[in-house]
Amino acid sequence: MSDPKEYFDENPYVQEELSAIRSTFELQFSQEKSFSPMMTFYNSLQQRMIALVTPPQDSFELTLQRISEALHLFPSLATHTLFVTMKSEIQYEDHSTDILTTFVLSEDYGYLVTMPYSIDSTGNVVWQSESFVYENLMDKEFSDLSQEMVDLFYMYTHMANSPFVVQEILSYLSFIGFSIELFDSIKITYYDMTPS
Repeated sequence: MSDPKEYFDENPYVQEELSAIRSTFELQFSQEKSFSPMMTFYNSLQQRMIALVTPPQDSFELTLQRISEALHLFPSLATHTLFVTMKSEIQYEDHSTDILTTFVLSEDYGYLVTMPYSIDSTGNVVWQSESFVYENLMDKEFSDLSQEMVDLFYMYTHMANSPFVVQEILSYLSFIGFSIELFDSIKITYYDMTPS
């Protein structure tokens, strides 16, 4: 399926997840917490399995490294759809715009959703929904680190097997500072190695 509009219209769970992502961002902003990249893994029944929040990093390169470590979950979980969300900024000649960017990924497709926002006079997030952009990753050109990230997404969404089992990956991610939430659709346990 190459038309992003068709995909989003036919898959209401995707719109529900994007709404949940925006709500999470609004909540974190209202609590004056910084927003770290988040990842949500869905099974083939369109149910959330695991949600992750990356630990804060000092650079995009380190953030990309943490995301790539978590991407091992895609083949281990037999993931159907993965959402990866980051906050960024688009620079124009005379101004910049804050955006929340979500990659919607599977073995069969890759989409990019760009959701611009502003902050009103009372300090609340205001979504510029008329300016949301839905794009097919295959139709978009990236540069430098952004292209490396898209290449990583492709590699992990097309990997037949992970060298690690889910429990090993989750234990490692907890050790390096990821926040992990398991949902009812997945029945696993792992050793939480979160540093105290």
